[in-house]
Amino acid sequence: VIIGGTYSSSQTELTSGLLVEGRVGIGTNSIQSGIQMAVNGAISAGSFHGETAPANGFIISGASAFGTDNPNGNHMLTVSGSSLCVQDDVICNAQVGAEGNVYSSSANMIAVDYAEYFPAEEILSAGQLVGINPKSGKTRGYREGDIFLGIISTKPGVIGGWTRDVKTHNLVGLMGQLPFSRSETIVEDGRVFTKDGEMIGTLLSTGDIYLNGFSGDTSKSLLIRLEELKNQNNKLKDRFDRQEIEIIELRKKLNYLLQRQN
Repeated sequence: VIIGGTYSSSQTELTSGLLVEGRVGIGTNSIQSGIQMAVNGAISAGSFHGETAPANGFIISGASAFGTDNPNGNHMLTVSGSSLCVQDDVICNAQVGAEGNVYSSSANMIAVDYAEYFPAEEILSAGQLVGINPKSGKTRGYREGDIFLGIISTKPGVIGGWTRDVKTHNLVGLMGQLPFSRSETIVEDGRVFTKDGEMIGTLLSTGDIYLNGFSGDTSKSLLIRLEELKNQNNKLKDRFDRQEIEIIELRKKLNYLLQRQN
């Protein structure tokens, strides 16, 4: 079907569809200038089973794509060649709109940690402590002499480096609340330590650990510092004991000299 009086014979009618010359109003005869189609009501696309479309909005049962005619079907919404802005017109219009960027005033996540992909010397399991091998610069299960990095995350709220190969990289939680392997740690007074005494976080009531971003801190852990203080105290005690013995001996010599003079 063709609607409009100025189509030339070279323009082909759709086999099963509608060609319209000019602007279109559906449910309305009032169309603002510059608008080619106006709809008063909801638009639905796909197969539905009693769902109710939002007033003056869209309801779509399948995947949608913007900026591309070749979506791979892996995503319900694909935005290609540009950015996505979730804000009012003033803020969105002020953004440059670089491809791949998302602009919004905030983001609400169910997951509660931030993680990044790091090159792996060995692929680790969820909850394992992660160290960086100082010789290779790659991640592995934490051991004495490594630089503590974080804990293997399973469902992070934010991921850095998500395009990296998961077969050669570990997803390491660096900050936030994470489940962790209790067998790899020591917990004392709510603090969580590695087996070699480095403090790495705080135990939460949920049983998870809270990491606050000081992973790899070179400062002494509390356990190590306590051990150093004990050693210093023992050395001072030994020194005082020796001095006390020396004083006793001096007193004996002084008494002996006084007795001879008398």
